[in-house]
This record gives sequence, structure tokens and C-alpha cells, in this order.
Amino acid sequence: MRECFEDSSATPAGGGRPVRVLMVALEGRHISSCRLPAAFAAAGAEVGALADADSLMFRSRHVTARFPLAQTPSARHLLADLERACAAFAPDLLVPCDERTLWFLDHCRAQGGRLGLAAFSPGLRACLTRSLGLLDTLPARTLKPLTQRRAREIGVRAPQDILTATPDAARAAARRIGFPVMVKRPRSCGGGGVRICRTPVELEAACALWLRPRSLWRRLKARLRGRDWMEPPPQLSVQPYIEGRLAVTCAAAIEGRTLGVLSAVAERRARDILPADVLAYIARPDLVAASAALVAAFGASGFVSFDFLIDGNDEAWLLECNARPTPILPFGARAGLDLVGVFLKALAEAPGGEGAGPALTVREETRVALFPQALIPGPADAALRGVWHGVPWDEPELLRALLVELRTARRSGARLTPPGSPAPEPPAPARSARSR
Repeated sequence: MRECFEDSSATPAGGGRPVRVLMVALEGRHISSCRLPAAFAAAGAEVGALADADSLMFRSRHVTARFPLAQTPSARHLLADLERACAAFAPDLLVPCDERTLWFLDHCRAQGGRLGLAAFSPGLRACLTRSLGLLDTLPARTLKPLTQRRAREIGVRAPQDILTATPDAARAAARRIGFPVMVKRPRSCGGGGVRICRTPVELEAACALWLRPRSLWRRLKARLRGRDWMEPPPQLSVQPYIEGRLAVTCAAAIEGRTLGVLSAVAERRARDILPADVLAYIARPDLVAASAALVAAFGASGFVSFDFLIDGNDEAWLLECNARPTPILPFGARAGLDLVGVFLKALAEAPGGEGAGPALTVREETRVALFPQALIPGPADAALRGVWHGVPWDEPELLRALLVELRTARRSGARLTPPGSPAPEPPAPARSARSR
């Protein structure tokens, strides 16, 4: 099934066919990714999307070709949908829009050709390699402990971590590190699968939630139904708790060569484990250098994002990698760096990049309130009214859909966080982390 219409905003750069970009979103209600089509269309790309039939991505007027997903999360069906979309749209670039998409692609990379799952077709593999770089490094980009260990190997500061698979091992790790500790599932996103444990009681609660053994029947059923790729490893990474301020980056790269890096600090977060809803774009050479070093270590192409923590000594600690665009990307042009435009221009030029200068970064400090995330706690106060809000005024259908999400979240008292974490996040403990 294919729905297609022309969009005059996707004009070729310098004549000829525009770059075709296929957005892949396996999380239908992913708030931040639905803003990506506008950023790519503004840079001259033609945008297609593979997503759920009711996805927010399909509400964007900048999506010119829509490919609805199958109604099952079976890896076999999803891979068939992806192959069909690529055959019909012939993308030059594939952009994974959420963590679930990355986990699925890595599962297909590792298991393709076995257990009844087809291998990537030559055309799809070529597109993925062009879009993501070295596919064998996807685990190091999507599993937090592997990301941090790779960072330490190349000299990027990252917290000590102890990977545990049993409650006893987690208790021993916490005693060795000393409370408070951070416990994280190796594969999670949007604040899900992360807890600050200040006491042994809080650690026990996290272990009871995330280290519960799965029955053999449940594991077998998931494999037979092709859904085992959705299950996170039954492990916890135990790390020291570092007090500080969240900083985020998004790098654009081709074959490990960084073209530019957007960097920002969190102006506001609802809780320490949640993403920022107000960002301040700033130029920080240390964040640019660390991001570029990791991109080179991964041999990455496309867009790769990183979360850092700035401690009391103004030193940056790597927390995790998001091997995809994050909400920092669509609004970078306001801070003087249109990273999408820079990447698409480099993609259209001859490969190699000989003589390329240092990675570009933002030129001016700019504050952005993400919409609708920043308005969920309530109407904007005086401080928030002084910040530019990323409202899609030029996309009325998408705006209406986001207002529905906003009303729903306010009524339920929930946060609009990506639903990629396979297990629901429990309520925050009574003694939460101090405000950063």
C-alpha cells in the first residue's frame, strides 16, 4: 500500500532529482521525530515515511510518500515492509527515527539469514551502509555499557559501569561503587529503564522490576512470533551517580568523518531521568571533539546524537549514544547551523572529503522550547513565554494532532516521552534526585 502526493517544498538543490530520504518510525506516537520531515524538506529533500498507519509522522505535510507498517511487530513482517518501501521509493538515505527502529535494524543485521529471517537485500544493505556507516558497530551505539566502554577506550570521559545480570551482582556493584548509584537497562530510551537509587531499598525495587527472569515458554513464544528483538537483555548497568547538567549533541557524518555538531544544554527537565523540554544551543568545543571522536570510532554515517552530563567542575561525561536524529536537530538553523543542509550537500558531492576543515558548530546561543513537551506541566509562565517555541504553525494537521497529545498528557498527568522502552517506567521514588 502506498499513498503518494507531490510537495512543492522539496525542490532539487542545483537541479536534478532531489535527495530522497526515507524516515522509518516504529514508534507511532514518537513526538520529536514527526518534526524531522520539515527539516529535511527545507533542505531540498524529498521525504518518504515508513510508519504505523496512525503515526504522527504521517500528519506532516512534508511527507510525500507514505508506507504504512504491518499490524504486527514480527521482525519478518517489518523487514518485508522495509524492503517494499525501499523498492518503491528508492531512497538515497534512510533515517531511523527512534530507538525501536535501531534495535530492529541491529537484530536483522545480526540474525538475517537465520531462524527464518531473511538477510538484507543488496540494495537495502547498500542504503543502510550509506545511511548509518559500519553496521557492525550498531551494538556499540545502541547498548549503553558498550558505548561508554568504547568511549573510555578512545579517551572520552565516561562513568565507571558494572554490568550485572542478577540482584546479588547488582547489590555487590552498588556496595563497591557506593550509594547513590545510577542503574540503567542496557537498552532503553526517553528516561525509561533508568533510576537513581540512593538506598539499598530503591536498588531492590529496580532489580525486582528489571531483573525478573523470563520463563522459557515466554522466550520461545517471542522467538517463534518473531518478536524477540523487542526484548531487552535482562541486565542492569550500575554506575556512580554524578550531579550535573544534561548536555546533548547531534553530529552529521559520512564514513566516520564529522561534518558538523549541534550542541545544547538542558534549560529545563521535569525530572533528572527525563529528556529536556527547553534547550539552549551553545558552542562547546569539548562536546564537539568528544562527539567527533566517537563518530570516528563507530565509523558512523548519517546523524548520531549523544547525551553528556556537565559536572560541577564543568567537565563533560558521556552518558549514552542515540544513533539517530534527536529533537536538537530540526531547530539547529536558529543557532546558525543547518546541519541537515550541510549533510545533504556533502552527500551529493564526491565522497572522500579531502581537505575538509574542522567540524562546524553553532554560531550563537539560542533557546528553544520543544512543543508540546514544554507545555505539559501547564500554561507557559513568564520565563517560558520569553523563549521561542517550536510550534509547527505551517503544518495545521500535525499541529492539531500534537494538541491532542498535549491534552491527553495533561489529563493523565503523564509526560510525552518516547515509548521505546519495552517495559513501563515505574513512578519516581519519593526521594528523587536533586534538581539540576
